[in-house]
Amino acid sequence: MRQLGHAHPLKMVKHEQAADQVPLLVQRVEAIGADVKDIKTELRVVREHDAELHLVDQRLRAMESWQGEARPQLTNNIHVLMGERGARQHRNLSPAAAAEVHES
Repeated sequence: MRQLGHAHPLKMVKHEQAADQVPLLVQRVEAIGADVKDIKTELRVVREHDAELHLVDQRLRAMESWQGEARPQLTNNIHVLMGERGARQHRNLSPAAAAEVHES
């Protein structure tokens, strides 16, 4: 029969080997913890960049929409202004030059 307090020599060796591994396991767990922290930080940065890209995309779409709505009005204004410019130029021409413009 075994007496209490006396362990089998093979079990003691295994226990000592396992105990020797503890510092290495602690280092690995700490390294994994540091990696997880780094990954979380990188994910936070990615989320921030994603939010910024989403905002820029919204602004771009709003600008494109405004541009599409404004273009016909701007074109109309350009035609009106060009017509006014032409009328002013026509008023400032001499009668002979105005006749030339009408003939061409």
